[in-house]
Amino acid sequence: MKLLLYDNHENLFAIKTEALSANIAEEINVYDELQFSLPKNKQNVIDIDKTMYIGVPVKQTNDYRLFKIERPSYEDRIIYVTAIESASDDLDVQFFIKDRRFNNATLKDTLDAIFNGSTWTYELHAKNVNGSTNFYRCSRKNALNKVEKTWGIEVQFRYQVSGNKIEKKVCHVYDTIGQETTTRLVQGRNVTSFKYVQDQRKLYTAAVGRGAGVENQDEAGNDTGGYSRSIEFDDLEWSKQKGDPVDKPLGQLYVEIPEATQKWGWIDNKGNRQPRMTVLEFQNEKDKNELLRKTYQELLTLCNPQIEVQTTVAKAGNLNLGDVVTAVSFTPQRFTIKSRVIKIVRDLIDNSNTEVDIGNLTVKAEVDREQEISNNITQAVETADQHIQESDKKNLSLYGELHQSLQVEGEEREKLQADLMHKLNITNLRIEDVNNRAEELDADFEQIRNEIESTGSGPIKLRRDPYNPENIQEFTAENYDGSYMRMNGNGLEFIGPNGAYSAITKGKIAADMIDGIRVRAMEIDALQMNGSLVSTTPGGSMTVSIGTNPPGNLWPNDGGRAVWVKSMNYESMLSSGQIMISDGYHVTSIGPNVARIGDSTVITANNISSYVKASSLK
Repeated sequence: MKLLLYDNHENLFAIKTEALSANIAEEINVYDELQFSLPKNKQNVIDIDKTMYIGVPVKQTNDYRLFKIERPSYEDRIIYVTAIESASDDLDVQFFIKDRRFNNATLKDTLDAIFNGSTWTYELHAKNVNGSTNFYRCSRKNALNKVEKTWGIEVQFRYQVSGNKIEKKVCHVYDTIGQETTTRLVQGRNVTSFKYVQDQRKLYTAAVGRGAGVENQDEAGNDTGGYSRSIEFDDLEWSKQKGDPVDKPLGQLYVEIPEATQKWGWIDNKGNRQPRMTVLEFQNEKDKNELLRKTYQELLTLCNPQIEVQTTVAKAGNLNLGDVVTAVSFTPQRFTIKSRVIKIVRDLIDNSNTEVDIGNLTVKAEVDREQEISNNITQAVETADQHIQESDKKNLSLYGELHQSLQVEGEEREKLQADLMHKLNITNLRIEDVNNRAEELDADFEQIRNEIESTGSGPIKLRRDPYNPENIQEFTAENYDGSYMRMNGNGLEFIGPNGAYSAITKGKIAADMIDGIRVRAMEIDALQMNGSLVSTTPGGSMTVSIGTNPPGNLWPNDGGRAVWVKSMNYESMLSSGQIMISDGYHVTSIGPNVARIGDSTVITANNISSYVKASSLK
């Protein structure tokens, strides 16, 4: 790792390779910060005193960074240095913008005003859309910050070096930085620590939007230079039936996400959920329709707790800020989430100490994030974690209960098995089905137990390390029936006399058959599933049943089993010759030759004659 030291004329005069520590902190739309330490000796003190800029080639990302030195600290034996992204200093001090007003101007127009006349250029990778903003007696740095907020863009600063000189400084402007990746940050594999943060400090389910102030005019219609109250959208209406994302009645001052209110809203004296309200400011927005849209988009990022996962990554590789990655945690929270890298603290000396934060960007009420960051992971993580915790709290010995139910007869047996079915959330299967499956599992468990306890197992042999005989490398056993067992540092393997195979190795289980009561997984791949299947959401809001008896009020014409979907009052059924849908009051059914909606039959060209005869119509 090299630190390139530049003087106040941006001339390279020294290179340091003996840094004791060095890291770069990167965050989206935050200027990078460099921190490093050097041994305190005469030459290092002289060089740091002379330094104004520090260049860092970052091999992990294959680019070049430049920092303005800020706070060198000389202690007993070590020099500690903090430096900020050079762009932060350049754009703050290179003149200022006197007065520029942009009304429905392009993004390029505002960027020209910021960078022209400075030592910087820019490359526009984002959409060149229109917007409105003003720069009045402000620095280029503050002007860029306003553009980031108004257009929802994200920027990165990069440098081109030729010889000992910095030849070019470029600000890259994106809609969103980073890219979709297949990188998985897995606890215990390439992640050494997980910290899971759920921030509820800014949790709102409804918002009032306030836009730009309306200019006052005199009787002749001329602008007076003053402003009245900010525009609002109370005179606009949204309807889901017309394709809008939510309903907002005419005259209502705020927009609400009802599903979020039902989950996170405050409870009034009557026990009803009420929206958590906030006011969002968009001071440059003059269009009411855009104001409503922006307020709703902002509310989407605020209507769930903000999720952030902080990790220490042993193998960060070429992971970049803004990249979309998948994080997998096993303990203490078990979850798999997919989200953006929002912060990297990159260790330039030992990449295994690099820290990566993924999750939602911290949202400020006045910022319009044009690029919506997916908040669906919030519910996914919360639901998975809650489901696992509730399951652990029950601490059920399901096999013990199953085995107990098989030891009794009559009504007591049915009662025990009905209770077990309820705990397993399979109450719409027949008790006979559960009874038969329970007996099969109990027989399988008993057979496995008998095989382990039976005689006939061969002696266990130890294989030692030939170079260090005190170390045991492997256990093996060959049984008298020809079966074979082997266990070493890579895993456990068993081969049965008939070729049946099972193995556990490096986080994977392979087996010709796995028996059990419950399987918990984020994803299951299968070629064929035998028997009835019942799938219920963790909250119980929807159940899909395949091959079961009717769980509700719909029945196939010829009886038997079918596919059922139940959600609240709604119910659907699909059999081999019939489709039925019900809302609890009305039923629609479709068969091969006839369709009925409620009490009415659908008349077609093929069946109209029979209805004409039946009603004596001429």
